[in-house]
Amino acid sequence: MLINYLFLQNFRKFEKKEFFFKEGVNLITGPNGAGKTTILEAIHLLSYPRNLKGASNSEIIKKGKEFSLIFCKGNSKNGKYEIKLEIEKDKKNLYFNNKKVPSYSYVFKKLPTIFFHSKKEIIFWNKSELFREINYLFSLLDNEYFKILLNYNRILEQRNKYLKNIKENIDPFKKLLQDNGKILQSKRIIYIKKIEEVMKNYLNVFINYEPSVLEYDFEKEKEKGFTLFGISRDKITFLKDGFELKTQCSEGEKRIFLFYFYIAIAEMMKESGNLPLLLLDDPFSILDFNLVKDFIGKWEGQIIITSLKDLDIKNKIVL
Repeated sequence: MLINYLFLQNFRKFEKKEFFFKEGVNLITGPNGAGKTTILEAIHLLSYPRNLKGASNSEIIKKGKEFSLIFCKGNSKNGKYEIKLEIEKDKKNLYFNNKKVPSYSYVFKKLPTIFFHSKKEIIFWNKSELFREINYLFSLLDNEYFKILLNYNRILEQRNKYLKNIKENIDPFKKLLQDNGKILQSKRIIYIKKIEEVMKNYLNVFINYEPSVLEYDFEKEKEKGFTLFGISRDKITFLKDGFELKTQCSEGEKRIFLFYFYIAIAEMMKESGNLPLLLLDDPFSILDFNLVKDFIGKWEGQIIITSLKDLDIKNKIVL
């Protein structure tokens, strides 16, 4: 999957701007505040609905404007493609090859992107952010995981509505929820172990995954009016050199761990024949220069990387 062209209109600080990308490594360079990270954020928004800073639509739209537009063209194994995202203050409209699609699920497998930036360290101390990211990345790896996750969430929503208005002492949704949850947990075990194995090529790491018990007292759930068990209660602990990453490691160690965490996902996707687009936000400012240089020199797919400093990279955009 390659992106060749990007057009932004009224997106954050850009009123109208177009960018051209090539195969291999593409460098975006310029001073702080020039909009380097904004370009990566826009590309990622075409395949993933959450923006970098958790901003509302109105905060994304350039001040004084009514809408934002992100449009890209590229090539995939199935030929040329176009993706367009229209952002209004109260909604987003997504199009693939000029056809409006109902959800991101139609697009994110067609433009798989992995976005590394230091702000993603939040996944180490915010459990909801961690599992949101885990679910996205595992859905890129495994389409069945994504389908089961969608089904699990639908059943969970139905069960919560049922518990709010329960009239009978029966539970038609519990076993369905448990069955889907157990499949997702079994897949999490496999992929987390694989991530750990790949990361061990670079770091001394251990990832401890503890699936939660998919069971709770039904009477208490009726009293509360919502489900009190689920895969969101699973636990993941990251360790480096025997130390718990969240509380016992430095900020630099967390960033290195995070970098190789995403690299492991990318390598796993590569093994399956689905090279992702890598978006790397100024890794040279927070990671060892040679570490990043060595990786981008070996990677076979497309990379778009930002940097404050000019680097010896042929494909270059200067802001």
